[in-house]
Amino acid sequence: MKSIFIAMGMVFLLTNANQSLAQQSKTKVKTSFHVDGVCEMCKARIETAALKVKGVRMAIWDVDTKTISVVYSTKKTTEDNIHQAIAGVGHNTSKVSATAEAYNALHECCKYNPNP
Repeated sequence: MKSIFIAMGMVFLLTNANQSLAQQSKTKVKTSFHVDGVCEMCKARIETAALKVKGVRMAIWDVDTKTISVVYSTKKTTEDNIHQAIAGVGHNTSKVSATAEAYNALHECCKYNPNP
């Protein structure tokens, strides 16, 4: 009788663990998109802007490919919010352009557009 209760308990725990993992995988999304930039200072600024968005768990921008890879929770933010945050610090993304004011605030070596 005792072993039946233990077995039922184990089944209950495993079922709940599987449901929890399934919910997490549905709410965490990995995506990547283009972000204009030039150097390591740009990299730090772009990644910091993305990571400041609530729900973003990982952000890595590649200087050579100009691509950012992001992991975020769909319960806490959207991809559009991440694009807006990055554009807000002066870097164009594949969906959102930085304002002239934000772009002009960039350090001279970070200006990726010769004709803003």
